[in-house]
Amino acid sequence: MAGNDLYHRDYYRWTREQAARLRALAYRQEQEAGAPGEGSGLDVAHLAEEVAQAGRLELNRVTQYLTSTLIYVLEAAWLQHAPANRRWRGEAKSAAREAYQAFTDGMRPDLNIREIWADAVEETNVRLRETGEEMLPADVSCPLALDDLLARRLDANAAVSRVRAALLGDDGQGPCAAGPASPAS
Repeated sequence: MAGNDLYHRDYYRWTREQAARLRALAYRQEQEAGAPGEGSGLDVAHLAEEVAQAGRLELNRVTQYLTSTLIYVLEAAWLQHAPANRRWRGEAKSAAREAYQAFTDGMRPDLNIREIWADAVEETNVRLRETGEEMLPADVSCPLALDDLLARRLDANAAVSRVRAALLGDDGQGPCAAGPASPAS
């Protein structure tokens, strides 16, 4: 029953453990019978990969929500004057809520905030280029921690402020230095 409890508490961790057990079983079967699954008719090796893939899909879903959260935060921080600024803050909150709901603690070691940030900066720059806006600096580190993004309720204003400060650097210059004060969310 402990495995069943883990299945409900942390599906991602459960898939990793079950895939490892299935791989070990496939290896033992191969050693005993000369081929995986021989004798039982059970394709243990492929079952292990399918279970592992199910877990990767969950991890990818959380990664996509976190990337979306950061894209919206980046847009709101960089283009303070844009009419869509309030909407971006709302979208950031929604994406962060989805990430929070789909996240399990077993994913934490496999979520790389630096990679997620880099992907978000890259995608935001694509959007900025398409609209003729000045692009984000590529050499800025993410000023937010994974736990900031996975909070039960994202404080979009605080996230935007921290990202804006990181993007502007010490000189306080950049496209978001001009324009109206940040709208309330």
